[in-house]
Amino acid sequence: MDEVPKNKNKNLLLLIYLSLGLNLITAPLALFIGGMATDPPDSTQLDFLKGFLFIQAIPLFILFIFLAWYSIRKSKYAYAGIAFFCLLSY
Repeated sequence: MDEVPKNKNKNLLLLIYLSLGLNLITAPLALFIGGMATDPPDSTQLDFLKGFLFIQAIPLFILFIFLAWYSIRKSKYAYAGIAFFCLLSY
């Protein structure tokens, strides 16, 4: 009764694969924008991270949401999702 139907599980895995693909597609652009942000002589690594995350933040957020959703649905226990978020906070 606690089992997740196979069809819903496959759909969720498809969403995870699509979000990974979105991350792979946007990664070169994010690296390019981050590299261009470090062109001035007074730039730091923080400028690179700002430029990188300006492009990559939304795809990473989508991937994080789908991975959390997958771990919650895959687990048989109700509080597994909370444990997943607690592990990420350390």
